[in-house]
Amino acid sequence: NLFKRIVLERANYKCEICGSSASTAHHYYPRSNYGYIKYDTRNGIAICASCHFKHHMKSDPIIHEVVYKKRKKDIEALKKIPRPDGTYITVKWIKENIERLKKELEAIDK
Repeated sequence: NLFKRIVLERANYKCEICGSSASTAHHYYPRSNYGYIKYDTRNGIAICASCHFKHHMKSDPIIHEVVYKKRKKDIEALKKIPRPDGTYITVKWIKENIERLKKELEAIDK
């Protein structure tokens, strides 16, 4: 799970909301509506189980508000990525994303 590892390592395994230990890579823009950027690590938020529960089960809007303030540049850049027409999930698309994630991970590990 390259996406999760990169998101968590980038945040030193600390929750980007409360600072406790993070175990989940949450997507700022939901995968269900923004599948074409689901592997873009700028869309990933390192988050603890408690904050993740608050967001999904209690509809706490604070999660996205806090992250937006901290990572506005990344989030605005993601908005500019055009939504592809038609089917974009192909073997080629998956392979390209895996290779890009591997390169990101190599850069983090250096």
